[in-house]
Amino acid sequence: MKILLILSTLLILTNCAGENVNELYQSIPKKLQDWIAEDKDEIYNRETLFNYINGGAELYLTYTFKEALVRRFVNARQPDMEIVLDIFDMDSSEEAFGIFSSEREDEEIGIGQDSEYGGGLLRFWKDRYFISMVVLGDEQAAKPVMFEQYP
Repeated sequence: MKILLILSTLLILTNCAGENVNELYQSIPKKLQDWIAEDKDEIYNRETLFNYINGGAELYLTYTFKEALVRRFVNARQPDMEIVLDIFDMDSSEEAFGIFSSEREDEEIGIGQDSEYGGGLLRFWKDRYFISMVVLGDEQAAKPVMFEQYP
């Protein structure tokens, strides 16, 4: 099976890896079936990352972290459900791999240059980006959009 959001993101990353990061962010889908992106994305840099992941920012800052985009998708039918997409621009593929490998726990699932999925958390890296996607709420309810098969 292919993962819709991640497949779209990988396609974007493959096509835009050398382009302006703002163009990359603008290319990410705002709607996935019943899942709709919140109105405003969150963007964090080296100075503001603690505001998002207080207690976890130190790890990213030991690498050449540049910027993070956070896009939250809310389920129109179940508003208490959320999928959070984090895209971390790590400035180089070596740094993106470093972040990915620092907390490796689950088995490879064949996305990007290396990936893992477990317990509603998908993590992978591709080029200079480390990407994570987490389901807040019922993981099983999110699987139809996360694991929908496309031709």
